[in-house]
Amino acid sequence: MPALVRIEDDDGIDVDIPFSPTRAVENIFGRLPKTPPYLHFRDNKGGLTFGDCYGRRNTMDMGTRYGRWSIRAAFAVEGDDFTDDAVKKVVKIQSELTGIHQWMSWPNTFMTLKEGPDGSTEEVGITKKVLASVEVHDGDTRLRIIPTFRTKDFAFSGEDSTIETYTAEATSWADHFPLHYAIRTLVALCFWQSADFLSHRLRHSGEEPTLPNGAKKAPPLRRLHFLHHTRRTSRATRPPVEAKSEHIYFSDLGTDGIGRFIELSRTHARAIAPLMSYLYLTENPVETQMTHVGICLEALRYADRVRAGDSPNAANAESISARALALANGAPGVIKDLLGDTGEWSRKLADSYNSVKHANRSPFDPGDTFWLARSGALLARVCLLQRAGVQDEAIGRFARSPWWHPMKEGVASVLAAG
Repeated sequence: MPALVRIEDDDGIDVDIPFSPTRAVENIFGRLPKTPPYLHFRDNKGGLTFGDCYGRRNTMDMGTRYGRWSIRAAFAVEGDDFTDDAVKKVVKIQSELTGIHQWMSWPNTFMTLKEGPDGSTEEVGITKKVLASVEVHDGDTRLRIIPTFRTKDFAFSGEDSTIETYTAEATSWADHFPLHYAIRTLVALCFWQSADFLSHRLRHSGEEPTLPNGAKKAPPLRRLHFLHHTRRTSRATRPPVEAKSEHIYFSDLGTDGIGRFIELSRTHARAIAPLMSYLYLTENPVETQMTHVGICLEALRYADRVRAGDSPNAANAESISARALALANGAPGVIKDLLGDTGEWSRKLADSYNSVKHANRSPFDPGDTFWLARSGALLARVCLLQRAGVQDEAIGRFARSPWWHPMKEGVASVLAAG
């Protein structure tokens, strides 16, 4: 039967199926007790399998007497032969991510010059050096960051890097993605700008056909679309990633640092999520920004104490002011210098946060809230990078940033107001 497919990674996947109520074969969804978990679709471009389908509804046009079933799906995979069993037997997923090539600092493009006898340039060439991937093991999962490049008309058209997770034992595709999200979050923290997925591809365990000579050659990975908690962008519309000297790079962490941050993404998930909301949702009012920052600092200190062996009850009893002060006093000297009097800064941040949370508190000055939220987000960012293994010297590069002195002056003005 005919169908219209719309795939929007920010808004879900919709399958619209027209039907005539007088033709039973077309109105099959009207006779089913519930939405089928999988739908298979094929057109002149190939096949798709829609999985975890939900939200069945229908509409009728009384003029034409035709209706339309609308089905929503959580994900779509290339190929109309993907089944429930195959979804649970994924062994490899690859994701393209903006910014990761710059974060790795992989200079794999080189220019070569050939000079003539008189010293003039005779030939100019562009060489691509094939670099080794970086590999990290997380339990039974192998994570690799692989340098890649694109060509067009026999010329290099761009450089990217790919995140790949591989498991020897097949597992659900959803089990792979926490590592992909962890790397995306790490790159966003290091560059303090959004890092967005460009594409996803997967392979399940049954896709390794044996050739006549007995060798195995795996087919290309299948394209995967699914609903993200944050946006996925296209290569044509993605914002440029600016690598700057004050940023944090892979060389500041190494593979051990990636492993530590993957663990942080589990133990400190309640702190990371609101900080990423602060970073990605740039049009929020300052009160919402302060809410995200306050929740982040509360959760970060709580996770630190529980991780250190304190009881959850004891960790939860600490006030937001005490939590912010403990985090500020543990930060590198350059951050404490920006915050000034850490005791007064923590008290002000707590007052601003509580004024947003509680209806019986007096409203806080929006300008002061702005600087307290920004400096609180900086503190949270630095704390997470510290715990991943970034040294104080690298964090000290933040002082080169154009935003550093305006933030320092803004915080000083808030503290001076009393």
